[in-house]
Amino acid sequence: MASADGGSLIGTTIDRYRLVQQIGEGGMGTVYAVEHVLLRKRMAMKVLRADFGHNPELVHRFQNEAVAASSIGQDNIVSVTDFGWTQEGIVYLVMEELLGVSLAQAISEQPGFEPQRALAISTQICKAFSAAHAAGIVHRDLKPDNVFLVSRPGQPEFVKVLDFGISKVVEDMPEGERLTKTGMILGTPEYMSPEQSAGRPVDLRTDIYSWGIVLFEMLTGRLPFQADNPVAMLMKHQTEPPATFADVRPDLDFPPEIERIVRKALAKRVQDRYQTMAECLADVERCQATVAAKAANAVAAPVAAAPPPPAPVPATPEVRRDTLPTPTPTPAMTRRPFPSQPPPAPRPTPTPTPLRAAGHATGEQLVLLRADLRQEALTPEEGFVASRLIGLSPSMEELIQASGLPRTRAVEIINGLLAKGIVGKRAPPASRPPPGSPAEQSREHERRERAKDNPLVSRFVRKQVLVQRGRESLARGHVKEALAHFRTAAALDPKDADLNRLIEDAQVKVDQSEAERLFQEGTAAEARKDFSTALDRFRRAMELRPGNGRYVERVARKLLYQEAGFTEAKKLADRAVQLLPNDAEARATLARAYLIAGLKGKARKELETVLELNKDHKFAKSQMKRLRWWGGAGS
Repeated sequence: MASADGGSLIGTTIDRYRLVQQIGEGGMGTVYAVEHVLLRKRMAMKVLRADFGHNPELVHRFQNEAVAASSIGQDNIVSVTDFGWTQEGIVYLVMEELLGVSLAQAISEQPGFEPQRALAISTQICKAFSAAHAAGIVHRDLKPDNVFLVSRPGQPEFVKVLDFGISKVVEDMPEGERLTKTGMILGTPEYMSPEQSAGRPVDLRTDIYSWGIVLFEMLTGRLPFQADNPVAMLMKHQTEPPATFADVRPDLDFPPEIERIVRKALAKRVQDRYQTMAECLADVERCQATVAAKAANAVAAPVAAAPPPPAPVPATPEVRRDTLPTPTPTPAMTRRPFPSQPPPAPRPTPTPTPLRAAGHATGEQLVLLRADLRQEALTPEEGFVASRLIGLSPSMEELIQASGLPRTRAVEIINGLLAKGIVGKRAPPASRPPPGSPAEQSREHERRERAKDNPLVSRFVRKQVLVQRGRESLARGHVKEALAHFRTAAALDPKDADLNRLIEDAQVKVDQSEAERLFQEGTAAEARKDFSTALDRFRRAMELRPGNGRYVERVARKLLYQEAGFTEAKKLADRAVQLLPNDAEARATLARAYLIAGLKGKARKELETVLELNKDHKFAKSQMKRLRWWGGAGS
């Protein structure tokens, strides 16, 4: 059978499925249209990339997608019917074939959906994720590319949620076997929650945040955050408020109910968001009813007998979509042109409260923070927390909530910052220009630029990205490359205990790989009767992995017949048996040592154990015959 690369599988048969054509390609694999050879039923097959097929973690993640999608059993989630792998190493899953377009494509064709259309799609997404969360599954990669719109009788845009490849099975997977860990960043930066972008543990509320971004994008055709690169995008999720509808689409007027829903879904702190998808669904359905009622009232309103004279019409009238009858959405709906006139003046922002929101230090506060940092040595994590908390009142509970960290870690860091006087103090009062004025806008722009350039935040995010790259390298089997990423990250934060453990684990894997390479070289040299080279390779492998009984046994065997090395060989043979008590070769080597030393009784005992472990062991059988012939003399 052909390998799983590109289109080479088209026309072949994998188990019971004949591959007809390639219909898509992603980061982990390729999707084909297939036909069941017996049932003649069209389906879709996702084939894992060939270079991932021998990586246990990625195969586990691929299988996790099949298990997660098939265990939920909800109409709005793609149905997965089969999973398996072939003798050639091809790993695949089979799912229903979907005919339609992705939500990403629909948004690109018509940026800015009508509210009723966006709400109808959001309702179905909520139902899908409510079922997934009830099954203990968090998706963690909700985005328009993973939402598919298909046509059904009476429902032209029926939602199907795809790609559970990095989902988190909360209950069924033991802690030590989960596919992602604290500090690991998986997902798409544009749609990641603050806690996910920081590599912290996530729960179902991370999907709610992503859902809020998808709803914002459906309504406006744009994202609530704009950045030039993934690192900057991750930082904005953690430190900046999302744009308002008026910021990105001043040409449109949105029902206030929708904006309230989006604002709540995009709250930085998980406690301030919707707590379940069921809550989201209830609010969306209420909003649907309100918008539909307004549209119906606008259509049914009677025309007055003597209408007053019309007011002068402005050059570019504002469109109020919530007062017009909502047309039935169709995939062919034309895209509304943007207005040719300049956008109206920005709406005035409300007067800020004296206590700022977490994550938005003013310019004066950042200057004070940097002055403190010149005298205090802080880790990037401590500096990141300080940039979120500076200016808040010294209430411990308020500081803990604003830090965004687990409570125990937050208390530890905040106590240190309070002791150093870096947080818990307010910036000196400063006169502020009127809200909405050019001076206030300039001040806000300067504040955002300073927050973006904050070296503490930048170092913390860079460290998280390097850790993520290291984990991805590990997943591909590039252990040395992963170790280099982890060490670069550790240079940014040498006190990070979790990162240091990652470095230790990666170093162990590098040593294991190098030791095995040396052992294989030694075995090859031994076959060539180049015993000097063989001993050198075996010894170097043992030095890298002193706890590996195979390596210890092989060095002991080579040293036994060297007069100067017999004492060391005897010690190593004893140690090999301690490491591998049920290994026939280790005990045979110890028996050799006893025979050379003339300890025939001990040798007989070891040889008997060898034959219990392997009755066909040639050396043990031959030596037992000799010992019986000698009569077993000796101690």
